[in-house]
Formats: sequence, structure tokens, C-alpha cells
Amino acid sequence: MPPVSLPDDASLEQLRKQAKDLRDLARAGVPGALDLVAEYHPKGAHPVTLTGAQLVVARHNGFASWARLKQHLEMIERYRRSPDEIEQTSGAADEFLAFACLRFGGDDDPRGRLDIPLEQQWFTPLHAAAQTGDVEMTRLLLRLGADPSIRSEWGATPLESARQHGREEVAELLEP
Repeated sequence: MPPVSLPDDASLEQLRKQAKDLRDLARAGVPGALDLVAEYHPKGAHPVTLTGAQLVVARHNGFASWARLKQHLEMIERYRRSPDEIEQTSGAADEFLAFACLRFGGDDDPRGRLDIPLEQQWFTPLHAAAQTGDVEMTRLLLRLGADPSIRSEWGATPLESARQHGREEVAELLEP
């Protein structure tokens, strides 16, 4: 049975419940549960502990371990933006992110909020991470192959944006 993809709204609590249910079903000898354990647990089909069931759930969802699955969900939670839940911004960094994120509510159109023409307000996620000084996101984007040499519509590279806004730690990551 090939691994499945996590649903868009996956939660750690939901997956913990799945692991507990799998543990209970495998202990009761339910064939479907034992088949799943046999497929994803190194010891094959057997009544599993909660830790063993978590490993099966993680591998069934395409992760090497429960810790990797948990780390993935925490990363999604940290960087997830709900386009229909944009609140009023409270500072320059928040304002920048509001312009960087695609939204689907009544506040989509940033015209009139900045003196920069609309066609010059779009840039890459790496530009957003560089300008806000988000070191972790910069590292992630670089690992995923983001191009640090790309210039925004107004001509700045992510490195130039980082330096312009005093984000030296990010600038060091972006230096060739």
C-alpha cells in the first residue's frame, strides 16, 4: 500500500488519535490494522505500542518517523497564512507580509496603500524573507532552490533587500 498524502488541514491531534486507534485495533487483532502495521513497521504485523502506531501513521503519510511528521506539521502551522483571515497590520514587517501574501478577501487590492505602483509591488517569497529577516524561511527557500539573484520589479535582489533593511544574518546566507 503506497503512502498517502496528508490532508491540507491535517493536525497533530488528529494524527495522534489515528495512532491510538491503530494501536487499539492492532491489539484487538483487526486484520486491516495488522495489514497496515505489517506494511509500515519494521517488525511486521503485531500488536503495537503507541510509539509503534505513531511510526506506522508517519510512514503511511510519507514520513520516515513521527518526529519528522511532527516537525512538518509545526512548520506548516508556523508559516501558514489563511488568505481570508488577514487582520489589520501593526507595523512595517506586517505591512510587508500583507503585500507579499495572496489574499482572497475584500482587502486584496493594495493600490492606494503605498506610493509604489501596483505593478512594482510583486516580489518572490525569498524577497519577503530577506526583507523581514526571517532566517529559517530564507534557509528553507534556498534549500528548495529559490534563486537569490532574481531581481524584484523595482530592481532589488533579496540580498540587496536584506542589506537595505539591516538584516545581516539573512544577508550572510544570501551572499554568493
